[in-house]
Amino acid sequence: MSSPVPRQVLMVSSIDWGAAWQRHQAFAAAFAAEGADVFFIENTGFRDFRLSDLARILSRLARFLSRRPRMASPPPKGVRIFTPLVLPPTRSFFRAVNSVYLLPFLTRRLRRRGLKPGSIVFAYLPTATTLNLIELVHPSQVVYDCVDNFAGHPTPPPDLRATEDALLRRAAAVLTTARTLFDDKAARHKNVHLIHHGADATFLGTPRPRSPVRSLCYFGTVWSALDYDAIRGLADAGFEVTLAGPVKEPPGVRFAPALPHARLPGFLKGFDALLLPYRRSDYNNGVVPAKLYECMATGKPILSAALPSLMEFSDLLYLAREAADYPEAARRMALEDDRPHSARRIAVARGHSTASQVRRVAAVLAASPPLPVAPLPKRMEGGEAFLRGFSWIASLFSLARLSTFGVQFLGARFLGASAYGTAHMVIAVASLAQVAPTLGFPLAQSHFTASTDDDRKRGRLSATIFSIFAGWTVLCLAAGVLFAPAVQRVTGLSSGTWALAGALALMTAVHHLASGSLQGLGRFKARGAVEALYGIVSLGALASFLTLGHNSHSVLIESFIIGIAAASTLSLWLVLRRGPGTFDRHVIPEILPFVGAGAVYILSTALIQAPGRLITFHVHDAAQTGLYSAYFSCTIQVSLAVSNMLQTVLLPLASSPNSNKPDWAAIRDVMPAALALVWVLFFGGASLVLSLLGRDYPLRLTWLLLFSAAATLVCAHGVLASLFFARGKAGIRDASLGALAAGVANLAANLCLTPVFGMTGAGASLCLGYSAGLSWYLARLRAEARP
Repeated sequence: MSSPVPRQVLMVSSIDWGAAWQRHQAFAAAFAAEGADVFFIENTGFRDFRLSDLARILSRLARFLSRRPRMASPPPKGVRIFTPLVLPPTRSFFRAVNSVYLLPFLTRRLRRRGLKPGSIVFAYLPTATTLNLIELVHPSQVVYDCVDNFAGHPTPPPDLRATEDALLRRAAAVLTTARTLFDDKAARHKNVHLIHHGADATFLGTPRPRSPVRSLCYFGTVWSALDYDAIRGLADAGFEVTLAGPVKEPPGVRFAPALPHARLPGFLKGFDALLLPYRRSDYNNGVVPAKLYECMATGKPILSAALPSLMEFSDLLYLAREAADYPEAARRMALEDDRPHSARRIAVARGHSTASQVRRVAAVLAASPPLPVAPLPKRMEGGEAFLRGFSWIASLFSLARLSTFGVQFLGARFLGASAYGTAHMVIAVASLAQVAPTLGFPLAQSHFTASTDDDRKRGRLSATIFSIFAGWTVLCLAAGVLFAPAVQRVTGLSSGTWALAGALALMTAVHHLASGSLQGLGRFKARGAVEALYGIVSLGALASFLTLGHNSHSVLIESFIIGIAAASTLSLWLVLRRGPGTFDRHVIPEILPFVGAGAVYILSTALIQAPGRLITFHVHDAAQTGLYSAYFSCTIQVSLAVSNMLQTVLLPLASSPNSNKPDWAAIRDVMPAALALVWVLFFGGASLVLSLLGRDYPLRLTWLLLFSAAATLVCAHGVLASLFFARGKAGIRDASLGALAAGVANLAANLCLTPVFGMTGAGASLCLGYSAGLSWYLARLRAEARP
């Protein structure tokens, strides 16, 4: 290039890298070939979700979660692909989530991969998402490369004109690909250029003589912009028509699979003519197809729709105004198209090669004024690190917990207090039963997976833990079958309900173990996604049951089982795809202490979850258990979820006694005010939720105060437990004993208070239990502070 090449280019694309090859990929590859670092952000969205987008969304999630996503056309050296996890910019709530959480996260990914202030941004979407991202990356220049007629899109964002005006004010230069786009942008910006799509030199053919036309090929995205009546008309007239490219909306005619762009020139040699069968629409009328010059470069005759944007090429194309005109136009070009026509098309394409178009773009950049580069904000080591981790984890875990909370809300509201209480009695039994198969296997898996960078050793440790867990679980299942009659007599459960409790317990144990592996690998995004899947699938399952008229207590349990099964399957797949390890009996002595210590913590959690439900059910009735469970779900259960999120972030940040000294000090400073605020939030939130559940769940001030206070103590307990856990074996012992103190105290208080005082006693028991756990932690801290 005669003009200097930018050192870093950020492409905010309107397509994914794997889409049909267009200007976005061509410019990225050309800049990279000249030595620039290119950061290619795939489509950030333009319109609202549709049901037909589900497969594409799942594919994007898979690429996002994968460290090395598979691509049909891998990017060339120098091009880094980023799959953004963002919401479409169509609603104010979506934009707020993007601005506060998702775009800062994307920016941090870009910075970690080497993006610096002063890059040149090529913006392809005039949306709020693009504008926010530009402000975050601090470029030296912004180029609005307008290749689409967004004004003609059937479902644009409501403020498209305003966001495009804002992008035009920010842009140093505007590039367009069609005369209609140029005229529109030239009236709104002073530095607008018409630069058509280019054609790679590999497409250039030799002039061809007049010859019959039997086969025609369209290559590119197969979607609703095509005129399928015209395509079928050609096929009915005896022409062989092939559609080659990514399929968004299959037209009902045969098509060839998408090909890597490098293989297209060879593929096209097998056809007599090329096809551009676009239907007339507000959107299509304003664009020039990206493949136009590639078609011309082959020298083959081109049958095209007579779009207004293509009329300037009428001497190079054979145009059809209506679908019925296509067969006659195809016959005419077989008679008229000769070597001079073919040579003219090749000559025009040669003058619009990708290389020449990129040179023109570089010249535009060199002549456009740069923007002042704002410095990046100074990084805050402690607080920012916490917020970075917590913001992301909170996003996915909040989605998961909101979904599971939705399950609880639907169950309480539509099953009634009695059935809801019976279901929670089964859940309580399952929480106790899961202690046996779970033990401390998840803690061991998390610890040992994170303790080494040696993949072979990690594989041996992980395989050994899974093997021991599998063998132990078989023994637990046998014991469950053996002791089932005794358990049924004590709990009053039927054999079917006991089987449900056992299935829930088993699936929960598997889920915890696989999640422990993901956490140990530091794959917090994947773990959050797994939790979100669990909540969403459970919510969908219960909604389906209720819609079909099933309203027994078992549907709530079955919904949780279905959700946990889906999440466990995904967790195991994410873990096992790294490759199977081998069993190593020599590492068993290392594993067993963690299994034992973790078992104490799992038991402690069960002693919080189960006693209130079981004692209320047996001393009072199922309806009273449902009432207790409703209060518990909208306070304690939410607080436990928040504690899990805090633990996920605090554990890696406070990994030794020395490193968490600042964390102890920070907690001491903010704890009183934070706890007061948390109490108010739980009190208000529980009041609102319970008021929506109906008359089966009365509001009582005493109960609200007790349960919201207990939820506040759960948060404080969770923070301190996380910091103790981060201290290694000694810290794990102290954290486990603190949790055990809370569980045992809750059990003892429930046995004494709940039979006499009912709900008031159960709420007070939770407060006493967590107060005992906190007292243990504070006693340990005071002991350490003594000289």
